[in-house]
Parts: sequence; C-alpha cells; structure tokens
Amino acid sequence: MYDSEQDEGEQPGIRITVIGDDKPKRIDLSAMTTEAMIEQQCRDDARRKGVPRKHYDRHWQPQHKKGEPIDKDSDAYQAAAQAAVRGLPLVSTMHWLEVQMFDNGPSAGRHAHTQYVLKFTGSSAAAGALISEDRRALSVTRHCFLATKKNFIRNLKRKKEKHALLPTCWATVERILVLAEDPLVEGQPEPLYGSLTMKMHGEGTVRSLGQFAGVQWVMNEGEWRPIIALVQYCHRTKVEDHAGLLLGLPPVIKPGRKATACRWYGRLESEEFTRLMERAKDRDADLREKLARMRRPAA
Repeated sequence: MYDSEQDEGEQPGIRITVIGDDKPKRIDLSAMTTEAMIEQQCRDDARRKGVPRKHYDRHWQPQHKKGEPIDKDSDAYQAAAQAAVRGLPLVSTMHWLEVQMFDNGPSAGRHAHTQYVLKFTGSSAAAGALISEDRRALSVTRHCFLATKKNFIRNLKRKKEKHALLPTCWATVERILVLAEDPLVEGQPEPLYGSLTMKMHGEGTVRSLGQFAGVQWVMNEGEWRPIIALVQYCHRTKVEDHAGLLLGLPPVIKPGRKATACRWYGRLESEEFTRLMERAKDRDADLREKLARMRRPAA
C-alpha cells in the first residue's frame, strides 16, 4: 500500500507500508532529483578542473579545527607558507590578471577599518588552459589594504623585522611612492599605497615580499577613477616588474549580490590569451551560423 500524504513537518517522500509489518518504510524523494543524481558527476568534473573543494561541496569543512596544534614543520604547511610569501607571479609571466577595488565606506571613527581594498587575481598558467578550464581555480589571489603615504611607511617600519623586509624591498617601495610626487589638484583624492598580503591560518596576515601597489586618482568622464600601479621584485631571480591599469566601472552585478561588492574593475590579458579568445569566439560564431542555416525552412 502506497501513501503519498505528508505529515506535518515531514520532508517530502513516499511511505510504503508492507502487509504484516506495523512500521511503514519511508523513501526520501530528495535522492531522486536530477541534482542529486548528477551531483557526483559535477564533483568529479570540478575536481578535474582544479576547483577548490569548498566551492562545490556544501559539506566541506576546513581540515584544521580551532584549538588544535599546527604542525608547522610539515611539508604541506611549509609549501603554503612559501607560496604566501612569494605572492603573485610576475606580471610579464601572467596571461590573465583581474583587479577589483572595493569601497567599504569612510574609516573615520571606525577602529581597524580600511576603506579601499584591492583584490588581485592572476595566473601564469598556459593560455589554452585558462580558456578551457576554470581560470580562477588556476589563479593566485592576493589582497592589498590601502593607506595614505604616512601610514603606509609607518606600518612597513613597524613590521620590518616580522616580515623580513629586505633592502631591495625598500628600493621597490621608493618606486611605488613616486606617485606622490605630482601635486594634487582641487578635489583630487590623496594617493594610496599598500602591500600585497594574504591570510594564512597560524601566521595571520602574511606580506608578499617585494610586492606593492599604489593608487592615483584621475578625472575620467566626470568622476575620479583609480589608476593602479603594481610593482614587483623577485628575490630569487633579481628581476623587477611593474604594470599600470586604469580601472573602470565593474560589470553588471548579478541579482542577489551586494551593490557595493566591487566599485571599480580592470583586467589585463596577454597577446597570446587574447588571440586564443578571439579564435574561440570565431569558432562559436561559425557554429551558431551553421545551426541557424539548418533551422531555416526549406524553400
């Protein structure tokens, strides 16, 4: 006997009562949905593309629980610490770089509050892989909390020993501070500076050595817009690299996201990446045109 009625507070399902058995057996319908049946397939596909597990597994929990001792001598922890210090790849080696600038509101009267924050997401993976795979899963992300010139230098000196700020880093800092040499015009915001950082469990906020960013404001289309200057120095290869980018308005924000999620947005792409993207768009256009011809009624 099948009973499809639902008790109050009971999850949708089917209750089956077998003759001779007083306790009915219940089958959960949630396991029969399309999403549930292809869930494992989606997981395997995301794992193959290198997407972090926390982005597709709703039951994901961090491996380290609060209060447990951290094994800082393990190979995994040492590799993560070295990657945090190394920071973004050099701009000349990246095929794709995305820059977002957030405006968290005025910081006056608010303790430990930063108004402007930069988010860099870039990848030096092969250009072909960035087109066919999830490019953010193959990228490195670093944040930059911006401050005035006075506060920026004071913070660097105060944490010089903790972050092993080498003399070569100070030379890079001097180059990023060149932005402040131009006199400000009326109404122009003050230039801002910051170090590229990331949060790492057990270490707090880790500064990427030799990587700094600065923001200067220019008048564009009737409003002040930021120009981002990224300066990098690689201590291993003794190479210095830099890039500049004028940020514009962000793309259309999807429904459900906060309107202040991103105030300004910019992107840099290598010539190889751009060429492959145009080739892929041409292939898609040819395929759409071919399908459109097939749909046309016969004369």
